[in-house]
Amino acid sequence: SLARQNSMRNPARTATTALALVMGVSIVGFVTVLGASTKTSVTKTVEKQVIGDLVVTASQFDPTGGLPPSYGEQIAKLPGVKLASPIRFGFGQLDGESGGSIVIGADLAALSKAVDLGTTSGTTDLSADQVAVSAAAAKRNSWKLGDTVTFTGPDSGPQKYTVGLIFENADTLAGTVVSLKGFDRITETPKDFQITVQVADGASVGKVKSEIEGVLGDFPGAEVNDLSAFVKSQTAQIDIFLNMLYVFLALAVFIALLGIANTLALSIFERTREVGLLRAVGMVRSQVRSMIRWESVIIAVLGTVLGLLIGLVVAGAMMASLRDQGFSAFDPAPVRLLVITVLSAMAGVLAALRPARRAAKMDVLEAVSSE
Repeated sequence: SLARQNSMRNPARTATTALALVMGVSIVGFVTVLGASTKTSVTKTVEKQVIGDLVVTASQFDPTGGLPPSYGEQIAKLPGVKLASPIRFGFGQLDGESGGSIVIGADLAALSKAVDLGTTSGTTDLSADQVAVSAAAAKRNSWKLGDTVTFTGPDSGPQKYTVGLIFENADTLAGTVVSLKGFDRITETPKDFQITVQVADGASVGKVKSEIEGVLGDFPGAEVNDLSAFVKSQTAQIDIFLNMLYVFLALAVFIALLGIANTLALSIFERTREVGLLRAVGMVRSQVRSMIRWESVIIAVLGTVLGLLIGLVVAGAMMASLRDQGFSAFDPAPVRLLVITVLSAMAGVLAALRPARRAAKMDVLEAVSSE
């Protein structure tokens, strides 16, 4: 009760002290929620897009940008493989769309049997001069089946395609889709970004994986993963990025906690006589220390809760703006935010150790007689 009243005694000072923590924690909360939401969105998208039991990818550090198509052809001929479906990614400029656009090369007829494209109009059996677009992109540009669109790739001039399919579920395929032959029109050296492999009925996934690794033996850095391992590999980079940010943000929070410690030290100096009177009427040293610690915890939790609320709102707005790009999942990461709150309260206790010890060691007579 005394700690609460002391915090409320000078609202301006308490608010100013908590403000630094609000700023630091709001960034921590924003990064945490944005990272969790991105991971959830990526996981859902990958689980929708991956149609097989195994996924073959080139190393992320591979300078060639992917696997030559010949590897996919060899994998498809293995006895235990039911289907080997390559996916290619490219960047360029699509008429009517602002900024760069993603184009996906895939066997959409095979892909549509395993992923949910939503309500569609047109055909999934795309020819080399046809393109599939999302309903959102079609609405923005007033495209209809049979309309002509132009895509300019990095290695080609403008290539004209006819809209052959319009699909609703942009979460499944966040981009413009063409057939594998259609993709070859926009680049001189097509590469498979990944190859999803469906194992034949009765075949051993482990054995097929070993056979695929044998085919890829002369291509260093290629990886073969099952679905769960592939999902983890896609989200691992997000975790690394978040951990790097947390290191820098921890410094900002540490500086804010120093501000709390300094404010408490100043407050105790101003309340020297008051502390002496409390000791004179029976408050023991441990109670003095407890009062100061709780005052610090109140300020720390106040700053943390306000900061997390701000971070949560900003992250929610950010994810809403990225919905059209396939980032549709919003994950508030309640467990992580609760952990941050608890850690902030504990940090508040640590920040109050020195001021509390100083207050508890005051000489009662000197404190009472001070002005």
